[in-house]
Amino acid sequence: MKAKQTPEALSPEEAEAKALRLLGLARRAGKLSPGLDATMSQLAKGQVLLVCLAADTGDSTRRKILRAAETHNCPVHCFSNADRFGEATGSGSRAVIGVLDAGFASGLAQITDIWQMRRNTEKQV
Repeated sequence: MKAKQTPEALSPEEAEAKALRLLGLARRAGKLSPGLDATMSQLAKGQVLLVCLAADTGDSTRRKILRAAETHNCPVHCFSNADRFGEATGSGSRAVIGVLDAGFASGLAQITDIWQMRRNTEKQV
């Protein structure tokens, strides 16, 4: 049996894969708001606890969601890409996904923080 890795021990690729699996699980549990419009609507209602933003999101969409998230005091984590978000959630390409559950939001935030840290470290080397 493979030993369970702590999040800190994950490579960027492993962290990304784990975050995407968690997004898929959250989708099956009905705890996501996929897409810009749905996430904006849920943000306005105060139901989004974390915004997942694809790293390849266009400037206009990025500015719009960052402004809305800041207005509603909601953290934004940028990782992966829109196609992978879509694959993970069983839908088409999605640049923005709102997370509506505290447990999923906490898990994703922890994993994506590590992903970002590892990616930045690799770029410096």
